[in-house]
Amino acid sequence: MRGAFSRLTALLVVTATAVLAHDPLEITADVRLAGEWMEVTITQSRFTALALCAEATGGRKTFGPNQFDEVKPALEKCARGVFPVSVAGRKLVPKLVEATLTRESDIEFRLVFPRPAKGPVQLDAALLRTLKDPGYGVLVTVIADHALVVRRTLHVDDSTMEAALPTR
Repeated sequence: MRGAFSRLTALLVVTATAVLAHDPLEITADVRLAGEWMEVTITQSRFTALALCAEATGGRKTFGPNQFDEVKPALEKCARGVFPVSVAGRKLVPKLVEATLTRESDIEFRLVFPRPAKGPVQLDAALLRTLKDPGYGVLVTVIADHALVVRRTLHVDDSTMEAALPTR
């Protein structure tokens, strides 16, 4: 009886984790401007991150949560180019790039830029052109000083957008 209960508990934990994780075709990009910084957080499944960063990770197809530290440097290198941000045609360079594994075993890329003095900001979901599958989409949410600026879904055939920034 005890073994059956343990197996049931393990099944429920695995199922709950799978339910919480990102769908492989679902990607979110949250752009938050506050104070002197603009932070872009891109969340995707491990499967999507590996497909996106195939060259940087040596074509790796999978990894377990306990192997994240092995792929983290390659993911951070890849993260620099997946979602270019520009102002007035000038590409911004992130001051910080981090890849983290979420509680749901998804991958988050965090890019931190100095806050642009003026807008609009051009956002390019270049990762969609890398993935090429028309089923992928990126839900982009831009928030400036705690107020929603815009929310839009980008697709491979419509992968760029502009967001007007409030004056400071």
